[in-house]
Amino acid sequence: MSGKDSLNSSGDSGSGGTGQAFHEENRHKALSDALKSSFFIIRIGMIVVMAVILGSGVLMVEQNQVAILLRFGKPVVSGTEMLLRPGLHFAFPDPIDEKILVNVGESMSVRSSVGWYDNDPDREVRGLPPAPKGFLSPLQDGYLISADGNIFHAQATMKYRITDPLKYALDFGSVTNVLQDLLDNALIHAAARFTAQQAIYKNQTAFKEAITAELNQSVKEYNLGITMDPLDLEVRPPVDVQESFELVQARDQERSQKINQARAYASQVTLRASGEAEAIRLRGISSSNEVVRLLASDAEFFSGQLESYRSNPSLFRRRMLSQTLVPLLTNAQDVFFVPSPRAGETGQLNLQINPEPPKSRASTRSQ
Repeated sequence: MSGKDSLNSSGDSGSGGTGQAFHEENRHKALSDALKSSFFIIRIGMIVVMAVILGSGVLMVEQNQVAILLRFGKPVVSGTEMLLRPGLHFAFPDPIDEKILVNVGESMSVRSSVGWYDNDPDREVRGLPPAPKGFLSPLQDGYLISADGNIFHAQATMKYRITDPLKYALDFGSVTNVLQDLLDNALIHAAARFTAQQAIYKNQTAFKEAITAELNQSVKEYNLGITMDPLDLEVRPPVDVQESFELVQARDQERSQKINQARAYASQVTLRASGEAEAIRLRGISSSNEVVRLLASDAEFFSGQLESYRSNPSLFRRRMLSQTLVPLLTNAQDVFFVPSPRAGETGQLNLQINPEPPKSRASTRSQ
């Protein structure tokens, strides 16, 4: 019994050692398979990461765009070659390469509301001004002060196009902020040179031109690399006194209309008087020419009679008297001949002022 038991125990111990070795081998194999799977996954992950990293370096420049490539903060190339034209380009991923895209050829805009009032979004969407509130709140409402000390509101939209992408992108941290400040300053400075009536009603075009001129000078001075397009401007009086502004404008328009009517009437009267004066002058010239012509004719006639007078003055006088009296006596109905009184006698002439009318031949025949 003891011998058999010892054999059984030794056999069991041998089979136990073999099973333990088998299990150990399985663990090593499983660990090896797990490591292989992990390394495979890691390799795949590294490939994916590398693909992503390499793909992030691919730069696509769209139409109406240019790109500037910076490597460690410095341009890769110098001059105009720094600009990458539309198309596909390769660059190292961030933070090695920095890619700056600049939109060119399209209109960009900056709006200044430094002089514009605060409005409710609903009313602004409907195009309505803010409701009157009886006062101006400087902490909420923007405003401009005119040359005559009045307050009015104005907002301007500056449109521009990028013409020098290098200056626009590299010389300034934010050109948009610079343009915003320049537009605000231009509005304030221009408002100080115009009265409120001029800026709102009478000469809004000149006010707009003053803002544009100030902006052009500033853009040229700072060399921002842009070109300005026409400015959009909207000007309004304060809401609480808008009715008063409109009343003043209406009275001013009425005054201008009356002045224009008076000037038109004065021009009409002056023109008519000038025409009448010219007509009178021309008639005077014509009359004077006629008188001169008649006098010249008479002078020529008398000059022609001078020889006859010199040869026989008495005959000439009688002839001239006869020529004068014949037309008179021919056309006269009653002719009276008064002889000259003799020497020492007094002549007497008796005339019937209202003689009886002569009888017609018909009445004479009937008698």
